[in-house]
Amino acid sequence: MVVQGVAAFGHIAPPVVVYAKQPSQQRGARTLMCFPSEFTSYTFCVNAAGKKWDISKRYNDFVAFEHRLVKSFSEEDLAGREPCPEKNFFLSNSPSFIEHRRWRLEMYLNSLAHCPVISHSQLFKEFLEYAGNMGQYYEDSDEAYGRMTQYDREQERQKMEKLAQLAKIPVRGTSDSMGSVPLTSPAEGEHSQWSWAGDALSIDRHD
Repeated sequence: MVVQGVAAFGHIAPPVVVYAKQPSQQRGARTLMCFPSEFTSYTFCVNAAGKKWDISKRYNDFVAFEHRLVKSFSEEDLAGREPCPEKNFFLSNSPSFIEHRRWRLEMYLNSLAHCPVISHSQLFKEFLEYAGNMGQYYEDSDEAYGRMTQYDREQERQKMEKLAQLAKIPVRGTSDSMGSVPLTSPAEGEHSQWSWAGDALSIDRHD
């Protein structure tokens, strides 16, 4: 089964998918013991309307972003999103823990992208660094979204919920050279794949 088209993610904004890339260890400021601190930098490729750009975030950036989301949006707006991964001071440098957190953060961002209220917000765009990457295209789409009636927005929300149920991302796969990502659901044993077709996103599901 294939779901294709901008309408799959809403008819105002183009589809947005975030892919986690290989994280890296970075050195921070010196600590009180005069040794430089280390932290993990998580890099993501943002794919929107055929354009791609990379962003790098620390885990603390996600924590601060989550706090701002909770303050800015209602529980109804945030319902259904993947939870932001919890802190773990003891395993923060473990390679297996970093890999687990990497795909959890990817799931978190993509679940937010499924919500039209959040994906159109300035807060979400600032975090994914849209400025300078999408330009006037997104400014025009925001203006159109602002003119939608409450009924239209509710219809938009229902479409996004249906797509989220269809294309749930429980476990991330590995991207290939064609810009698609295979995904497998441990609950259903189904195989799905994101792929791009111009400004549209196709979701292939193989039972």
